[in-house]
Amino acid sequence: MKILNKYLIKQSLLPFAIGLGGFIVFVSVELLYQLSDIIVSYRISFYKLLIVLYYNLPYFTVLGIPVGLLLAIFWVLSQLGADREIMAFQVHGFSSKRLVIPFLILAIFLSLCAYLLNDFLVPSYNMKANEALRRYIYKRPEVTVKTNTFFKGEENKYFYVKTFDIKRELFRDVIIYDLSSGGTKVITAKMAYKKGKDWYLKDGRIFTVNKDGFLTLDMSFDEMQMDIKEDIERFLASQKTPRDMTSRELREKIKVFKKLGLKVSHFVVEYHSKFAVSFGPLIIVLLGVPLSLIFDIKSKSWGVLLTFVLIVLYQGSGAWLSAMGKEEIIDPILSAWLPDIGFATIGLIVFALLDTPIMYKFKEKIGKYLGISLMLLLFVVPSHVFSQSDILKINSEHFVYQDQKILLWGNVEIEKEDTVLKASTVTAFLDNDKIKSLKAIGDVEYQVDKRVYKSESLEIHFDESKAFVWEIRGKSDFKKSGKKKDIFIYGKESIIDMGKNNYTQVYEGYVTTCDRYKPHYRFQAQYIEIYPDDKLIAYNVLMYIFEIPVMYYPVYFMSLKYDKQPFELSISNTASNGWIISMGFNFPTGGKNYGSVGFKWIQDGKDAGTTSFFNLPYNISDDVMWRLSFEDTNPKTSEDHKRILKTSLTKKFQNDLIASIFYEQSRDTDFETNDERNILRGINLSKKISSGSLRASIKDVGTLKNDSFSGTIFFPSVSLSKVKHKTSLLNKDLVISIPRFSYSFEIPYNSETSLSESIFNYINKTSGSFGISMSNVDLFGPIGIKSISSSYSISQNMSKKKGIDFLLKNDNSFRLKSLKYSPINGIDLSTDYSAFAGYFITEKKDERGYRIANMLNSSFVFSSIPNVSIKLTHNFVRSAGENNASFKYNKDVNVLKIADEFKIPFVNLKLSSNISYDFEKEEKNWSNLTLLSELPWVIFGMKNNLKTSTIFDVYDKKFIKTNYDYSMRYRSLFFSTDFDYVYDQEKPISKFVNKLNYSVRNIGNLRSLSLNSEFHIKIDPMDLEYLRLKVRSNFSDWSNQTDIMLRRKQLTMISSYNFKGASLKLKSIVPTDPLKINALSLIFAKDLHCWEGSISMNMKYKEERLKFDKFVLEFHIKDLPDKSIKIHPIEKKVEFGLF
Repeated sequence: MKILNKYLIKQSLLPFAIGLGGFIVFVSVELLYQLSDIIVSYRISFYKLLIVLYYNLPYFTVLGIPVGLLLAIFWVLSQLGADREIMAFQVHGFSSKRLVIPFLILAIFLSLCAYLLNDFLVPSYNMKANEALRRYIYKRPEVTVKTNTFFKGEENKYFYVKTFDIKRELFRDVIIYDLSSGGTKVITAKMAYKKGKDWYLKDGRIFTVNKDGFLTLDMSFDEMQMDIKEDIERFLASQKTPRDMTSRELREKIKVFKKLGLKVSHFVVEYHSKFAVSFGPLIIVLLGVPLSLIFDIKSKSWGVLLTFVLIVLYQGSGAWLSAMGKEEIIDPILSAWLPDIGFATIGLIVFALLDTPIMYKFKEKIGKYLGISLMLLLFVVPSHVFSQSDILKINSEHFVYQDQKILLWGNVEIEKEDTVLKASTVTAFLDNDKIKSLKAIGDVEYQVDKRVYKSESLEIHFDESKAFVWEIRGKSDFKKSGKKKDIFIYGKESIIDMGKNNYTQVYEGYVTTCDRYKPHYRFQAQYIEIYPDDKLIAYNVLMYIFEIPVMYYPVYFMSLKYDKQPFELSISNTASNGWIISMGFNFPTGGKNYGSVGFKWIQDGKDAGTTSFFNLPYNISDDVMWRLSFEDTNPKTSEDHKRILKTSLTKKFQNDLIASIFYEQSRDTDFETNDERNILRGINLSKKISSGSLRASIKDVGTLKNDSFSGTIFFPSVSLSKVKHKTSLLNKDLVISIPRFSYSFEIPYNSETSLSESIFNYINKTSGSFGISMSNVDLFGPIGIKSISSSYSISQNMSKKKGIDFLLKNDNSFRLKSLKYSPINGIDLSTDYSAFAGYFITEKKDERGYRIANMLNSSFVFSSIPNVSIKLTHNFVRSAGENNASFKYNKDVNVLKIADEFKIPFVNLKLSSNISYDFEKEEKNWSNLTLLSELPWVIFGMKNNLKTSTIFDVYDKKFIKTNYDYSMRYRSLFFSTDFDYVYDQEKPISKFVNKLNYSVRNIGNLRSLSLNSEFHIKIDPMDLEYLRLKVRSNFSDWSNQTDIMLRRKQLTMISSYNFKGASLKLKSIVPTDPLKINALSLIFAKDLHCWEGSISMNMKYKEERLKFDKFVLEFHIKDLPDKSIKIHPIEKKVEFGLF
């Protein structure tokens, strides 16, 4: 038997470890899941999470021991059953009941371990786990006692302690509420401390209030003795929860509390649970072994499943019964032991039935339904997981708890889910210890989701899910031009529905986008409904501008969800068009699409008349779009009506192919003598190809005028653009490119020709270009191909009447890689070879042309001598062909270029020259000699540079001209001058080209200043020929940009100034001969907070003086710029636009 016990215990160790480890991992993951929002929000490190899990490990282990043991039972016994070993035991005369002994031995050992862990290790680790949660997860300061909170003392006394010094036994900021005398007595003290055996309060105040709420006593003291010993000790004792105590501490706590007559059910349940949980392994053995043998479980998966069900039943019932015991619904002692008693009883009964006829009959009839029973249990039995309830978080500087009411004052903040309430004073009304309603007074701020409301007073009724607000000032948002704008709501009374409807009602209020306390404009309404992120509806609305009523609306509707408003009405008056009335209805049709219907009427001008319109874009599905639009224009200046109808159906495919069917008709008619229709219909296909696109269409473009018709059928029309495709040839990239290509087959038709005649009048058009290129191909040794390219361009027009017009051009290039050779250091040789071949064919001019060319470029560089460099470059081209003017390299070239450079180190002077010899010329083969010099020097931190470039005629042996370029830079100051000196001239210097730049930063209020100028000075006669000046200045409060240009005896100046909330722009044109102001314009804009005003004027020189040509005064709402007023004093007209 010892061998059997050892064998079964040994076999149980692995599944026990798997079950225990799996359970610990499961509950650890469950804990992290519950804390996931906080972990992500506070960026908790992985190391801190390990600390939290480490301190929870003993508690998880105690709970997991029964799990591991039950899994081991099912695992081992299922293995024995599958291997027929249990049958072998029974054949040899061993009872199945004998198999329980080794598991009982293991269970006794595990029960002892569970007790030691639960009573000695779990309490201290639980406290450390809670401390780790506060410190690392919730980011709360480390405390050892619960301070900054209220606790209940003797009778009707309540204590508040802000801080506690454990070493000195010193309490700071103590408040005591004594309600035992019928009235209210409040004692405050800066500190409470122990002197001898007594407790004293220091630097405090006492005041009492009678039942009627009148103050009857107000007294201050320096030090006062008070009998609060038991209250303080109760406060200190309350710092440990029952789970954080050992059985010995719980036993003492129960004694003290029973002596004081206080409720002890929490402590009794926890005390007995420590022992009841320790017996868990024994209970599991008594139940698990018989069940495994009865159901003859042979699958490990069914063993895991049954383990889960039994553990949920065992630990879940324990949690429910313990909660009932703590509330004294059942006896606290019985609640702790009842799960053990119940499961042990069932286990003993089943154990007694082992190897009996009853058991065999039960097994035969019930065993086959085991799978279905377990699956049902998975859905019926609740899981035991960590949960978080809906918490109402309250923060305040002071509060009083009295009967079913809590009074809070001093920076009160109450938070629940997405709702936050802030106020000076809040009264909470309770019902069965639950907050039923709140009343807030003074600086109330109520936030629901992203909406913020401010008021003087507010009431929240949680049972109705409504808030009642007085003197409300709220804020929401709406969309305008794709951006979110704030909208402000004000009202005398308001009801905020926090339920499913989620809307706000405002009585006798107004809405505006102006955030001023007294807004510049507002929509005053008798009643307003606001549905967040959806719509705003106002009834009996009167629009005010600066307290002046300007327009009445019976109903005003505003969408907060969509960019376009459902209803848009615009009434305006302009100088050129007179009255303009526009009205439209917009409606969303899915996604970002909007449909619209409406009309527009213009009184005068070239566009005078009436236009009605309808537009409907509609997504049939995610990849199918249908569009329909109609426009009817009735111009005032003509009797013709113009109607335009457009419709299309577009389908997007997964391979970037887009197909569309379209129809368009434009009709001009007077309904009597003139009726003309232009029709466009067909099918379009488009597709992205590599980096380009392909377009193909079949379309009919026709005109029907009275009784005749004409048009053209395109069958088909194809175009390619910017197509580039890479493939591989000889392991190198071969690039095929089509910059452009188009082809069309056109069939013109009319009412005078038959269909067969129209077909033979076809027009065939082709045009485009494409090319092939490959680069960097190694051949052998240093020989390799740098690039190969071939380009084609084609143009072809063919018709029956005009015949054929055809052009084909091809050009090819072949370039070898450069051959380089350096025999010694300082001598470099290189050679490049290229070949070109091309031809063109044309029918119209009956011409042919071709070009074949070879090009060889060679260079020799000598730099062996320090500071000396000589370079020879030879460019050789041989070209042959006919009519080759359109090709590159169509002429013979044979040119030798010689260049040298000398550096003189001690003066930092660089001298160079270059000349070329053209072998193709019959005479004067040499070019002009160019002599270059450059001399940089620095003096007193000033960097100077002088460059010269001189041209010398080698045949006439004379200098032609020299260019001088001098520049100077000192810190942020730069100056340069450039001029040409022409030899053999009476006036060798004609003009100077000068540049002057300067910049400075951070001098007083000046943040930056930059000046960039260029001016040309003509010498004889002395004159300023050209001037360009740019000035940029940026001060702390304003900035300026000024551009001045003098050209062709005309001075143009543009200057703009930007201030905080204002801007000014000036432009003037001044001829210099004669000097006068030819034109002057000014634009001044001022930010008026919610409005923006501007003055613009133009002046022109007329009749020998400067006269006003235009003067406009404009005001518009910043958030609604189309709502404006424009005044034209000169034209004596006013323009305005209203809703």
